[in-house]
Amino acid sequence: MNPRRTSICFLTILAIAFFTAAPASAQVTTSPGKLSAYMTTPAFTVPGEGTKVVATVTILRGQRGYVLEVDGLLQVYGPDESVMYILLRENGVIVYGDDPAVDCQGEVACSLVATGWLDLDAAERSHPGKFIGKPLLIEMIAGNARVTVPSATATLRARLQSK
Repeated sequence: MNPRRTSICFLTILAIAFFTAAPASAQVTTSPGKLSAYMTTPAFTVPGEGTKVVATVTILRGQRGYVLEVDGLLQVYGPDESVMYILLRENGVIVYGDDPAVDCQGEVACSLVATGWLDLDAAERSHPGKFIGKPLLIEMIAGNARVTVPSATATLRARLQSK
């Protein structure tokens, strides 16, 4: 075996390992944002028979003529008897869309995806002074109908879209 070639191979593998990005284990966010905001969380627990705000982003100012679009992803890792659900809320108001739930019975990992939207003009008419010209606080709420989940992660995306 050629020692020089072995050394070059080792250094190449070492460089690849050093410069390759490791998976994110800390909270990553672009919040607050002007027209969009994103967040990925580190691992957290979800209480049994309870709810918890697991991700929050802020858009700096609600604007007339826009719709807020929100997407949330919850990845749950055991135990396999959990029944998980997520809600998306903006300035205290649940956004229109699906409120997914999944029974993780017998599964090691479960995923839930929620999508929703809120017409800011209509929301302002229903709740004067709460949306237009105000910061938009978008929250993802996770809940479990059974036992405490020891490990879960969340990704939340919110963006303003012109109507």
